[in-house]
Formats: sequence, structure tokens, C-alpha cells
Amino acid sequence: MPFRHRPEYDETVPARLRAAREAYDSGLADVRRAWSDALVAAVEAGMSYDEISAEAGVSASTIRAAVKERSDG
Repeated sequence: MPFRHRPEYDETVPARLRAAREAYDSGLADVRRAWSDALVAAVEAGMSYDEISAEAGVSASTIRAAVKERSDG
């Protein structure tokens, strides 16, 4: 296979990639925390796991994990 020439890039290109990945990871963590908080709030409000599952489309194990995460943290 012949060598394909590619343009040179400076350190700003991988630096932007790293910064974007960090922002993505941070944003995802915030969203996951908010999601867990909403699931736990539904349980605390009196919704059953079946009702939450039907409303939010999640499994009972996901709800249990959110409750456990809240009690551990």
C-alpha cells in the first residue's frame, strides 16, 4: 500500500481532543447523577419499582443500583 501523505498538525489538535473527552466524561457523570437522583426521588415519593419501570423504561435492577448508589455515597 502506498504511503499516503497527511497534513501536519500541532499539539492543539490532540489537546482539543483531550479537552473534549474530559468535558464529555464530566457531562455524562452529571447526567448520570441527575438520572439516579430522579429515580431515587420517585422511590422516595412512593412510586413502586413497577411504576417507575413503566414510566421511565428502566429495569428494577437499575432502580436498585440508583438507590444503593445514593445510600453508599
